[in-house]
Amino acid sequence: MLQLLRPFPDELLGSALLRATRDLGLPGRRLMTALKGLPTDTLPILMTRDHGIARAFGMSLEELLAEHTLLPYGVAFMPADLRMQVLRDLLEGDPYLGVAPALAQSSTKFAPYLRLCTECMAADLARFGTTYWHRVHQLPGVSLCVHHGVPLWVSTLRVSHPRRIVLPGEVRDGHALQVGLPRDIALDLMELSYAALKGRLPVRVWPQHYRLRAAELGFGYDLKLLAGGQLAADLRAFYGREFLEGLGLDFDPLARNSPWPARILRGSKGNVTPLRHVLMNVFLNRVKGASKPVLDLFARPQRKRFDWAARELEVLRQLEELKAQCLAAGVRMSLAEMSARVSSPGYLWGVRRHMPAVSAWMDAFKASEFSERKAGGRKRRRHQPP
Repeated sequence: MLQLLRPFPDELLGSALLRATRDLGLPGRRLMTALKGLPTDTLPILMTRDHGIARAFGMSLEELLAEHTLLPYGVAFMPADLRMQVLRDLLEGDPYLGVAPALAQSSTKFAPYLRLCTECMAADLARFGTTYWHRVHQLPGVSLCVHHGVPLWVSTLRVSHPRRIVLPGEVRDGHALQVGLPRDIALDLMELSYAALKGRLPVRVWPQHYRLRAAELGFGYDLKLLAGGQLAADLRAFYGREFLEGLGLDFDPLARNSPWPARILRGSKGNVTPLRHVLMNVFLNRVKGASKPVLDLFARPQRKRFDWAARELEVLRQLEELKAQCLAAGVRMSLAEMSARVSSPGYLWGVRRHMPAVSAWMDAFKASEFSERKAGGRKRRRHQPP
């Protein structure tokens, strides 16, 4: 079985495979055929579900995915049950089908070109004698290096074109990323994205957390009554149209369809794109409050008060009808049976504090001969001798 050198710290999967072709002097097709047992010349860059590749690196597939792919970031904001299902599909499913390509695509949708940090390159060259692609530099929406705080450099190498990829030290074309945000906000995006990649996010039900925080900031009266459209408009103003447009996440706050910041509050299992959650978290952590007072957003609906007096008259009418039926049939009835016929077995006891007349009627009924269980009991008749 082919054995490969373990990847460097935080090295992207595709980078480690690319270096392996150089070290072994094998073209990508022969290397991947040896690893997978099938003829293929495509090096997986961001994701894999092939146990053979992991074994060649001396690792389990779970370890390889956790340390050298963007999987942890891709599933960071999923509900726990969905996250476990995705991991199960990756580790136990058919290695040629399923969620690996979809996760890779969603992870790079907003960052299609490989990115690097020039200071990391110099440090890697001094330490390892070569350069390599870092996972942390490929996080979408992140414009600064988490290790050095300098703007990242964007290459012209598409993640979706693995045959054209070279090592970072061989990149000749590209440009420095324009941060496009105040540095403190850019640092927040970087730190939260890095926490998602490393599995260090707090354990939360995210939609519920967003709704609670939105209510605290004045975007509504409570968790159930929020102005999602106003929150979306404020988020767009917070980041700016140009920044969101560069990510492909801009929206029209006046459109009839709900924009994605409003939809993410609803908790649908389809709203798990990590970058959207990162943007929402930073916005809710940084903003001081809604741009408009809640009274200007919408009027709180007035709840119609329940008419207990009318309901009490109706219940008394039904109870008197049941009592009349007992008299006509010459039978007794329990209050539990009466309660069940009116509504439910425990209904009469539950509404006593709202219906004093019904409560008094129940006390009188229990003391009457019509009650199956008369209060105080019934007098026993003495046995008459024959």
